[in-house]
Amino acid sequence: MPADTITILCVHCAAKLKVPPASAPGKKGRCPKCGTANDIPVAEPQSRNSSPSNPRIQAAKSRSPAPAANAIASTPDTPANASPAPPATRRSPSPRPLRRVSSPPSPTPTTPRPERSPPSPTRTSTSPTWVPFQCLFPAPLDAATATTCPNCQHPCDPEAKICINCGTNLKTGRRLLTKDRGNIDHEAHEVLAWLSWVSLIIPVSLAPYRSTVAARRTWPFTKILITFTVIISGLYLISIWTTPEPQTLEELIALADSPTHQFMLWPGERFQEFQLITHIFLHGGLAHLAGNMIFLAAFGVAIYQALGWFYPLIYLALGVFAGLAGHLMLSDPADPVPLLGASGAIAGVSGMYLVLFPRHDIHMVFWFRFTWLFEPYIKTFAVTGIFVVLFYTSFDVLNIVLQSQGNVAHGVHIAGFSAGVVLGFILLITRAVKTEGYDLLTWVFGNRWRPRSDRADTQ
Repeated sequence: MPADTITILCVHCAAKLKVPPASAPGKKGRCPKCGTANDIPVAEPQSRNSSPSNPRIQAAKSRSPAPAANAIASTPDTPANASPAPPATRRSPSPRPLRRVSSPPSPTPTTPRPERSPPSPTRTSTSPTWVPFQCLFPAPLDAATATTCPNCQHPCDPEAKICINCGTNLKTGRRLLTKDRGNIDHEAHEVLAWLSWVSLIIPVSLAPYRSTVAARRTWPFTKILITFTVIISGLYLISIWTTPEPQTLEELIALADSPTHQFMLWPGERFQEFQLITHIFLHGGLAHLAGNMIFLAAFGVAIYQALGWFYPLIYLALGVFAGLAGHLMLSDPADPVPLLGASGAIAGVSGMYLVLFPRHDIHMVFWFRFTWLFEPYIKTFAVTGIFVVLFYTSFDVLNIVLQSQGNVAHGVHIAGFSAGVVLGFILLITRAVKTEGYDLLTWVFGNRWRPRSDRADTQ
């Protein structure tokens, strides 16, 4: 007899599967459509007309042809009263072979862990009582025992070492400063974009190019100032290059009285008040112009962060003061020497940086270019700002002590630097700037000096 088959529905895709009944429980068959393993029920003996107990299982009815007794006529060889031959049964198509999957082992019952009950408040231990969600909702600080941060005036826990609001060391009053020097080498491709042109003018040099003071504002004025200075100085240099060099004393006097040269700061009788401002935007050469603009971009952006839109007035005031100092130092009637350049004003800006942001890093770049046929060799590194400012200022002091002769007004640089330092201390003492605890006085004196608090940022 042909093997009986049963039809089951796939538990995943509801496809009808014809499978032979299982001889023992736990047998599985995989659906050829979706691959899901299905349990094969054990065949139970049941009557022909009875329906299966499981609704998902339907016994496959044997597909036998209709009785042929009514269709077969009597023949001479077959008597009329003879019983008809048994009908030929057609074998049902064998189902697609299924892959048997062994049943997974039954999971071992695990005993649930008992929940931890909070400690009893009546215990005699000296440790504090456990309170749910105590870490999310800390107890309010007692105003009588709380420690006040000297920088932001935020109440802190009596046992705290660092203010969680501004990062100030509560014992020393100095604010923590995190420095990340890991990605400075990745800035080389940004520096190379403008250094490829500067190295054609200055083949070898060491200069700052960026400060790590947090940029809360963009630096539009510094860009405008650099662009304006480059344009004015470029027009002045073109006028000099197109004018023939004087050969006689009369030609030299006439050249000094020309409209172009009247904007330089002249001592003696040729001095005029507007020259105190106009000489700031004039430079004597491309190297002079490029060097000053690099220093202005490095230090000027940081000072602009502290002063905001007062920075243009401070910059011009420093340039005027340096010009007056140079006018007094160079007023020699026998040898009148004009003064031009923004070096005095930029030295004043670096002096303010020394007072306001001495702990912030300055990114430096060293470059060397053999000829214009080769790409420049560059190396970038970071140095603390106070050491960078003192390094460049020491050159001016050394030249003054050695009384070196040259066309560089080192005395004007020192005068501008001194004015910047004094002005920085005035702004710091009067609380006119917000340095967030990174200034020179806080670095040196700590708790004994309290700069302007950041109440606007903490409220």
